Amino acid sequence: MYVLVADSSSESACGCGSLLQELDPGVTVYRAASLRETLDRVKEYARIDMIVWHAHVQTEDKFRLVRRLAEVAMGIPIVIIAQAANPGQIAIAIQSGANGYIALPSRKALIVEVLRLILSGGTYFPGSMLTDKVRDEVAISRKRNVREELRRGLTPRQKDVLELLVEGRTNKEIAESLGIAEATAKLHVSALLRIMDVRSRDEAIQITGPGTAFLEHKVRA
Repeated sequence: MYVLVADSSSESACGCGSLLQELDPGVTVYRAASLRETLDRVKEYARIDMIVWHAHVQTEDKFRLVRRLAEVAMGIPIVIIAQAANPGQIAIAIQSGANGYIALPSRKALIVEVLRLILSGGTYFPGSMLTDKVRDEVAISRKRNVREELRRGLTPRQKDVLELLVEGRTNKEIAESLGIAEATAKLHVSALLRIMDVRSRDEAIQITGPGTAFLEHKVRA
């Protein structure tokens, strides 16, 4: 296992090195002194399984770097370990693309289990801090991430149709807006539903469009 740790100290207060060894005794830990350095170093290694940021200071600029890191890392899970978390910070962390947030102090066993969960493809954020407002922000952020992931695999025309589809436009309205035949619009919509692995327009809107409901959904590759 290969882990890149962003930390301004030689050893995190949470003991990242020893915790990671509990996950995998053969773990290789790369270190970066800052998030900005992490952005450079993540490009240097052929393989990284997880990125851990020990957040001594949490600011808007730092979270912007996390968002940039999520874009550059392309699917590598990012975990934030920090003191004195609050609901606002949790919401920003989620919106920035983090896969997990561990608030210190936490039991060593819990941290290890959370890291194991995230390595296996899961996510973790402290439930006690997920207020209704934060849950709504999580839902909106996840919808945005699903739509961004989906858009990367679409043709330019399909992207245009998707945006109109999630606005609730009918096939006729999509056709008129894009200057195509209604039958062509219908074919594009049917193709999008197959790609998204959903059975109806309503399901497509639920996972990518406006609204408060969010359905966990895996977009078909």
